[in-house]
Amino acid sequence: MKKSTKVTLGIVSVAVIVFGGFVYVAFNGVPWKKVMVSQELEKHVENKYNINVEVVDKYYNYKDGSYGATFKVHRDQEEFTFNSDKAGNDEYLDYYVEELWTSQLKKESDPIIKRSFKSLPIESYDYHFIYGIADELQIKSDNIPNYKKVNSELNLVLRLQDYWDEETKKRGIYETYTLIQELKKQGIDNIGLIIDYKERAEEQEKGHIYRIFFEAGDLKKVHAQEDIEKYLIEE
Repeated sequence: MKKSTKVTLGIVSVAVIVFGGFVYVAFNGVPWKKVMVSQELEKHVENKYNINVEVVDKYYNYKDGSYGATFKVHRDQEEFTFNSDKAGNDEYLDYYVEELWTSQLKKESDPIIKRSFKSLPIESYDYHFIYGIADELQIKSDNIPNYKKVNSELNLVLRLQDYWDEETKKRGIYETYTLIQELKKQGIDNIGLIIDYKERAEEQEKGHIYRIFFEAGDLKKVHAQEDIEKYLIEE
């Protein structure tokens, strides 16, 4: 092989390696910076909330160039995780309060959900919160109220195993009313509640949805089964 060919191949190899490294960093961030930022965030959240946390993940968001970490926290015999980010302008963001509220709601509502909807089985369920709602409500880090004491706007989303028809609609109204009454007995009436029926293939193609939808605070307005019909969505 000629010397000039070897030089050319060497240059090409170096260029490929450099380009590959650039692409990796662009999408995955700088490894050492992930570690540095996660340590910085760990110290920040522990001081802010007076808690002990464990780093369970470190990440980079290529869309906005921010670094972050996921932390596990043990609090009052509860265990949950939350994210914290360091934005490009060096601003610290975290969702400890939102995840704490979600953990409180989950602990109280899980037993109720598991014994509900006996005639209309639940396929899955989860909890949603609005990112940044704690900052919007100006929640102080040293005096965090229970989610029921503020307009936390948490949402409970249930997905049913059955398709929508007149029979499952009636059962859905009955089961939803029963669930709401059980939740209200525990003082849970400030959350949003979304109950989605399973969609047939043709319904998915046409974008049709069948659900029972309550915005945060609507549960307080439910006093009879007939009230549930106001919150039915067929579209």
